[in-house]
Amino acid sequence: MENLAGEYPEDLEATCFYALSLLGLATHFDKEPNLQEKYRVQAGALTLGVYGVNSNHPCAAHYTIHAFDDPIHAILALPQARRYAEIAPEAHHAQHMPAHIFVQLGMWDEAAASNKAGWESSKAWVKDKQLPLSLQDYHSLYWLQYAYLQQGRYNAAAALILDKQQDMAQSPSGNQSQVLGYDRKVSRNYDQMVAAFIMETERWDQARQPWQVKDSQFGDESPEKTAYVREFSKNMGKIRNQGVVFQIHPGAAPPEPEHSTESGESPTSQIWNLQLAALKQFLNGDLDRVTQLLDQATALEETLPPPSGPPDLVKPTHELYGEILLFLDRPKEAQQQFERALLWHPNRARSVLGLARAAAQLGHIQATRQAYANFLNIWNHADRDLPELREAKQFLQETEER
Repeated sequence: MENLAGEYPEDLEATCFYALSLLGLATHFDKEPNLQEKYRVQAGALTLGVYGVNSNHPCAAHYTIHAFDDPIHAILALPQARRYAEIAPEAHHAQHMPAHIFVQLGMWDEAAASNKAGWESSKAWVKDKQLPLSLQDYHSLYWLQYAYLQQGRYNAAAALILDKQQDMAQSPSGNQSQVLGYDRKVSRNYDQMVAAFIMETERWDQARQPWQVKDSQFGDESPEKTAYVREFSKNMGKIRNQGVVFQIHPGAAPPEPEHSTESGESPTSQIWNLQLAALKQFLNGDLDRVTQLLDQATALEETLPPPSGPPDLVKPTHELYGEILLFLDRPKEAQQQFERALLWHPNRARSVLGLARAAAQLGHIQATRQAYANFLNIWNHADRDLPELREAKQFLQETEER
């Protein structure tokens, strides 16, 4: 592709295919992030050149978004993200793709609008062509739900799960794994949607529910992720309900064995196990072990490729670490963890809220006001009865005259 593009420099399609080949090559270098970044940036430079010649070129916009789909480079593709949906208004994937950049920049209103357009466009296409429900864009639906969760629109996020369940109930009992050449099932992304809802709303008791629709239930698609969410919710529920329980019931849990990262598990699985072990040791009162485990988890997480969209981990470890440190009355360290979390997940609501709480514990009034104001801006459309909303507003009101 490089030779072809070099031989025909005026051929924009050849340049786009060369860029695409670089993007494909980058996906095979997850263990060498420098090479991965090199190929992606090279691809982006090529497609930006094509876009400069023809701003209506769909591949130029599309591949630029893919090339810069990380929190460091995303700002470079913001013009293409804003343009792509206009280039191909009836293509549901073109409506969704700008959200890759909006999520990386924490632009939740734009991310919600982009994914809603993608979801609605796919539904219209399926209905117009009388295609199976399984060809609807459930990828956009999941991303839309995540954007709603970041906005504090928990009722709207729950309604999307209900929409998903209704489609699953209407689908024929035999899973349509192959439709028109696509490997698609109506139930796809169901586990991700349920997991995100439980973790972002912190409604820990809901993790025990089966979330069953016909013969499908929570955990069928991603059993390991579901097991993690359920165990995490059980432990976090105890911590939140009992306060700092290690002061009340020392030794409530057996010592956790040493956890090795030198295993055949995926990095994600290792991080989940480290997080769960840390929560258990928090309940047990072994605070040194808690920080050791979370140090291991954050170090491992930082070796992963940049995130694309909702976090695969469900709960970013730096965010969890910050929340645990707040429980331990170590706000300065917690502040550092939340700041690190926000580098990789800009404007993520729970991390911004954690930053406000850390500043409040430190007695830094203006920093707390700024963080709470940022949080309220993110939650501008949030459900009005949420305690986090009252918390932020109350602090700003009480400190208004200072």
